[in-house]
Amino acid sequence: MLIAVAVVVALFAVVAGGYLYYLARTFDSNSSKIEQAFPDESTRPQKAKPEPGQAGTPLNILLMGSDSRGATGADAEKGAATDQRANTLMLVHIPADRKNVYTMSVMRDLWVDIPGHGQAKINADYQRVRNQQEYLKAVVKKSIDGQTLSNPVTISNLVGAISPYVSVDKSLNAAALGGLALELKDVRARNTVMFALPTGGIGTSADGQSIVLTDPNAIRDISRALASDTLDKYVAANKFQNGN
Repeated sequence: MLIAVAVVVALFAVVAGGYLYYLARTFDSNSSKIEQAFPDESTRPQKAKPEPGQAGTPLNILLMGSDSRGATGADAEKGAATDQRANTLMLVHIPADRKNVYTMSVMRDLWVDIPGHGQAKINADYQRVRNQQEYLKAVVKKSIDGQTLSNPVTISNLVGAISPYVSVDKSLNAAALGGLALELKDVRARNTVMFALPTGGIGTSADGQSIVLTDPNAIRDISRALASDTLDKYVAANKFQNGN
């Protein structure tokens, strides 16, 4: 009897291992890897530090949807896709405790300083941002609150359908995503918050463009909250709800 049980367990382990290997290989082989996703480390903000006594490390993920204008995938991987613009900008913050997920949308027409190029749109109308948030919220809810994650066939189809259209930092491979998914296993749709980066309203640039003005105080406060892993307190203090 014990031998039979051991054989069944071993077979299950082999099948499960093969399935996970297939998913990982599908994602890693189909998705594009960006070699130069970030600027030199000396020019980046300091890494976020969790509050004293908090285990783990907070994580920030930048999501960008591209308006492709002819650049090849190889150009994008090398960071040379100069003819593309971002039509979606979202910053996902995952706290060190992995109990919640915060997604902040950034207006495309936000007027900012671009290093080496002067001022320009970060590249929006407000309804577009709301629509993007509603779509992402529906996808998240369907995935983690429904039967998607418990259905191997559905997961396989999902990975196969999405991965060819995804470009990621070379360190964000299937193994890293699998580990993150395991850490977020208890997160449900009710544990996600989506909001837009506060702005200073609508304005006009010197050359006549309609732009969205920045709110320096909000940017400062959010930057501090991200750096100290206290975005939950910032969101609560400003009474942000999904879509705000």
